[in-house]
Amino acid sequence: MRRLLYIIICITTAIIFSGCGDGKRMRAMLEDVCSRNSNLKKLPTEDTLRMLTDYFDSHGTANERMKSMYVMGCMHMDKGDAPAALKWFHDAVNAADTTAADCDIKTLSRIYGQMGAIFTDMRSPQLAIEVRQKAYDMASKASDSMNAVRICLHISSNYILLGRYDTALRYSQFASQKLREFGARNEAASASAIDYTIYLTQKNYPKAKKALDLYESETGYFDGKGNIAPGREKFYIYKGDYYNGIGNQDSALYYYRKFLSERHGIEDTEGAYRGIMTAYRKLNITDSVAKYSILFSNANDSANIIKSSQEITRLQAVYNYNDIQRMAMKKTSEVRERQLWLYIVTLTSVVVFLVSYILYKVRQRKVQNKIRDFSSRYKRDLSLYLQLKKEMELLQSDHTLLESNMRELRDKLSEYENENKVRLVNNDRKAAQSLIIAVLREMSAKDKMASRQQWMDLDSEMCENMPLFVWKLNSISTPLTEQEQRVCCLARMDFSAQDIAPLMAVSRQRINNIFSTISSKLFDENSARNFVRRIKKL
Repeated sequence: MRRLLYIIICITTAIIFSGCGDGKRMRAMLEDVCSRNSNLKKLPTEDTLRMLTDYFDSHGTANERMKSMYVMGCMHMDKGDAPAALKWFHDAVNAADTTAADCDIKTLSRIYGQMGAIFTDMRSPQLAIEVRQKAYDMASKASDSMNAVRICLHISSNYILLGRYDTALRYSQFASQKLREFGARNEAASASAIDYTIYLTQKNYPKAKKALDLYESETGYFDGKGNIAPGREKFYIYKGDYYNGIGNQDSALYYYRKFLSERHGIEDTEGAYRGIMTAYRKLNITDSVAKYSILFSNANDSANIIKSSQEITRLQAVYNYNDIQRMAMKKTSEVRERQLWLYIVTLTSVVVFLVSYILYKVRQRKVQNKIRDFSSRYKRDLSLYLQLKKEMELLQSDHTLLESNMRELRDKLSEYENENKVRLVNNDRKAAQSLIIAVLREMSAKDKMASRQQWMDLDSEMCENMPLFVWKLNSISTPLTEQEQRVCCLARMDFSAQDIAPLMAVSRQRINNIFSTISSKLFDENSARNFVRRIKKL
């Protein structure tokens, strides 16, 4: 609901300002500020940048809001206000719509990179690695390959601060390889500074020598006499540490003194004095060791004062940042609480409405189902009633005719029975010599079961040649089953229980049981012993 309202407000505002010159002026100003920031030129005042952020917060796209907040953060970063810069960078990241196809992920990558630089200055390498990894992902997605590789070098430096040298080497060597593939050999060689720093810390002097030589031969920072470009003289200290480590103190002292021949910051001077002191200690020159121990101690004290001052500044920045974070979290918590109550009230209203509507629809559906069910049952019963009524009328009209026909047929059947009883003659010999009897004997001998057609042929043969026998089987008060009638016919044709069993696919005992059942029905004698003899006389 809130997002829908927000979209409506944005569309309405866009319509209002679409024809205004103010929008064009503000966008032109934003482009100018972004160009100044990219070219490292002085940015406008905070009031001007605040006007941009306020305007685009209400009227701009996601990219425009992100850019306006980004340059505001860069302005605070230039002023040395790291907490405020981080706050604006966080706002810029939150303003970006990474799901949109036109999201300016290239700028988003640079925002994460600036956050990484601040976290590094605040001695929070783990946080720096996290945001710089995001910067790398965004740069890769934007096909900004060179920037992605440079981010890898920064990540490598952060891992050095954590003491994870192997991981730092993987990142620096990956970056160096990619830079060579892109043709930036000088920049790739510059990446070896990370390598020789780590190798010297690990006292891996062969690899340190290789990295130092690569830096010296391919970076382009050295003139024909082997002098390094101004501002990069600290390389001489690393060169001196290498020679000091392999036992070549003369060369080590040369490079330490070469470094001290020019004025530098106290921290770097401290490193040179420490190197010279170590070299003289290895050479066992006690006077020089004492001299440079004092110089190293003084330089160390001065460096500690500077570091303490820097630490206080850093801690103050961290405190300010944490304070800003606490205030932001408190405001966010208040906003979320208000939103939560709004969502609860809205959701409760929606739920009550939906439940009421669902209950109404359920009740309405039940009533409709009852009406539909009643109508369906009424129509079905009415149709059945009319059908039965029609059938009853037909039955009543045919009842008299049926009774008359049945009486007439009954009289004729009585005449047939009386007459046929005298005329019907059994021809056992002809029946026994029939084809179907021969077939059944052959099948019995092969233990095969008779088919339905063969049983029908047997019935026809018995009706034709043994009519009186068939009539007597059907005239008893307790009717025989179809199976019992067939057993009687086969027994009359001299088939034993053993012969009949395979034809019916039953056991011999089952046939004997059938013999007993038939004897009970025909002769009132529940025994199979005399069945065959008596069935032949029937």
